Amino acid sequence: MKIADTDWREHLRTLLSLVTKTFLAGWLASRVMLLVHEFLGHGLMATLLGARAYDPHLSFFGDGSIAYERDFAFSPKETMLISAAGLTAQLIVGTVTLFLLKKVRGKVWLEFFCLSFSAISFLHFCYAIVSDIDHQHGDLWNLAENFSIPSEVYIAIGCILTVVAGLYFARLFSQLALRSIPPCSYLTRVLIVGFSVLTTAALQLTLSVLEGMGPVELSDHPHPIENEGLIVGGWIWIILAISLALSALYTLRENPGPGVSRGGTNR
Repeated sequence: MKIADTDWREHLRTLLSLVTKTFLAGWLASRVMLLVHEFLGHGLMATLLGARAYDPHLSFFGDGSIAYERDFAFSPKETMLISAAGLTAQLIVGTVTLFLLKKVRGKVWLEFFCLSFSAISFLHFCYAIVSDIDHQHGDLWNLAENFSIPSEVYIAIGCILTVVAGLYFARLFSQLALRSIPPCSYLTRVLIVGFSVLTTAALQLTLSVLEGMGPVELSDHPHPIENEGLIVGGWIWIILAISLALSALYTLRENPGPGVSRGGTNR
């Protein structure tokens, strides 16, 4: 017996619910990741090396920073440690939240948050490899310039990791989203998940750009946040988008959701 498509109003409620969960969990995860990167990473390492961390700078939708200084200059090794600490901290916490996914199964908001934090942490790392090396600036560049490895090698590694991470996290997100979607056709599932992701991305992009024009900060930092991530390395976002789309399309076909088989009949 064929399953009739769910009423469009239920589809709309599902879409709004998914957009809300995706956006809020993603936003909160990105802010927490930024705190981990700047404070638990750079700030803590600088403090352990005898520096004074000060002037925290955190935006609601853009970037952030923390300043640190001490009476004598940092050695090249110490500079490397401070540069590596931010990304290392976010990857460690991101790995922990990834393992927590199974522990919080059934607690939808926690699932969305843990998945969002892990995805943002790892994808930010992949993006940093390409962007920092390409522009010879940032944490990864501070590390890479100490080794005689061609920039092309780092960029190639960053692209490969971006594809792998994109495929993996898109699959996890699609599986999580499917549990919130009522029985419906494959095309409807694709439209619901696709529209929710695009809407979330558009909201985040718009709010980041608006904040860049007049940032809201946690400190009296004298200069606005530069949202470089929205401009530089644009082609790496294309690679990521393709990876996300392919993985999601495959997952949504292979995992039809509760009550619907691949053929659209009752189990």
